[in-house]
Amino acid sequence: MGGIEHWHGLYNRILNSLVDELNVMKMDVRAAFKQAGDLEDLISDDGIHLTAEGYKALSMEIYQNLTQWTKIEKVQHI
Repeated sequence: MGGIEHWHGLYNRILNSLVDELNVMKMDVRAAFKQAGDLEDLISDDGIHLTAEGYKALSMEIYQNLTQWTKIEKVQHI
């Protein structure tokens, strides 16, 4: 039934529901990886750990989100 893509998608949908329910900010790393290129280049052969390119994509997503959230926080405090 499914494969890794199925389980990642299921996990992501459940996590998105929880984030919406708790009304907290989220970072969609899965979508960032899909946009960054071929998953085989981003995830190591063990299927768990990231490659150097994967860590680069992850760090860029974290940086972009933190930058965006910081701007939102500054506006809310004004």
